[in-house]
Amino acid sequence: TYNLGLMLLQRGLAGGETQYRQLLLTNAKELHAIGNKNLEVKIEGDIAEAATYFQKTLDLDPKDASAHFNLGGIHDRAGNTELAVQYYENAVRYKRSHLAARMQLTKLLLRQGNLDLAEKHAQKGVQYSPNDHRPYTALGKVFAAQAKHEEAIQQFQKALEIKQD
Repeated sequence: TYNLGLMLLQRGLAGGETQYRQLLLTNAKELHAIGNKNLEVKIEGDIAEAATYFQKTLDLDPKDASAHFNLGGIHDRAGNTELAVQYYENAVRYKRSHLAARMQLTKLLLRQGNLDLAEKHAQKGVQYSPNDHRPYTALGKVFAAQAKHEEAIQQFQKALEIKQD
């Protein structure tokens, strides 16, 4: 709660201090109910509370890529894959270079069999972070799933050139 309040105040968002004080006074049962509203797979405990705080952050700043990314992670861990994909897509919509969101999107889309879109996000990862091994590894996995073995090997070799272990 302290970190969220600090972020609201630092951004100078209208009503940030009021919103922060409301977050401090929010009933934990209310947070749990809001965090699980309309979900097929329920989110429990501290994670439910975190989901509610991130959602409240988006109410204040709908373009907050970090909040979208974190909500994607929460829903990913809870097994709400469709929601996770939506939040990760929003994260890269508002911050195109968000490598972690692109890597998570690639992983989930690959798991869903949406290879074309997985490839697109992995390629964008390479474009925005050419000195990081992760997008090359992700792209290699996509190419392997597409039975493009030579291309997959090339991507894995690029990843190894950047990070040998």
